[in-house]
Amino acid sequence: PGLSAARTPGRFNFAVGFALAIMAAYGAQSIARRITPPFIRGLILVVIGGLIAFEYQFWFPVPTVAADIPAPIAALADRDDIRAVFDVPFDHPLVDKEGLYLQTAHHQPMIGGHVTRQTPLSPAKGWLLQTFDPALLDLLGADVMILHREWDDAEGVLETRLRDQFGAPTYEDERYALFELPPYTGDAPGFTAISRVPETLTDSASLYFYLPAPGEVILTGQLSGDGVSARLTLDGDRLVTWTVSGRQGWNLPVQVRAPGWHTLTLALDPPCPTPTDPALVCRALSIHHIDLTDYRPVRSP
Repeated sequence: PGLSAARTPGRFNFAVGFALAIMAAYGAQSIARRITPPFIRGLILVVIGGLIAFEYQFWFPVPTVAADIPAPIAALADRDDIRAVFDVPFDHPLVDKEGLYLQTAHHQPMIGGHVTRQTPLSPAKGWLLQTFDPALLDLLGADVMILHREWDDAEGVLETRLRDQFGAPTYEDERYALFELPPYTGDAPGFTAISRVPETLTDSASLYFYLPAPGEVILTGQLSGDGVSARLTLDGDRLVTWTVSGRQGWNLPVQVRAPGWHTLTLALDPPCPTPTDPALVCRALSIHHIDLTDYRPVRSP
């Protein structure tokens, strides 16, 4: 009873290790009772303790992470003018976890979070918010952004963009940069799109976009392949499946019936399998250019 909760077979190692430790303790107790005089038992205990300490040198010092939360971040808990905190880069799995830890001090709602090893935040929302468009950030109520510097890229691209857009951070140290966004007084967000499609596609990649109203978006681009089967989906619903032979140009209108955040996904059908022989080469799809270039709202009758 209770072992079924472990789910992963490797976790049975904990239960097996605990059982072996109890058995070893019983065995050690039984042997120790037969050893006389008592100082011999004490000497053996010292030797075994020394061996354990010797073994620990292979793991010392154990990696640790500072657990203190900076006072300026904790002070956000006293504010009643913050709708939400957005931790970036949103796509790093450890940012979500650390963001939840910071929330134990600042107590403010957060955009993202972490459930069962990944964020429940829609990738479309995440990638478009990370363009740092003030209108989109205001739409979702992001009044504070916390940059986790450790997981910014080597060139600090995110921090550079944040400083260019919002100025110097309110607080910064070697781990965090806290940006308080000024009140937004501009227009509501319009059509915004971002492409996450690489030049060589072996599985799937997406374009994310926001529509202020139902309408039609135009997918343009050029791609090539050698008899590669591919499919295009909108929010998981298949739009078209075709075979790419040679170079193809695209100027495809896509009808979108609902406003909000959407995902267009281009994928091989089926994706390239994991290579087991170096002589085998995946027939990938070459992307020369692909983008969402236009948006036409539905006109009222």
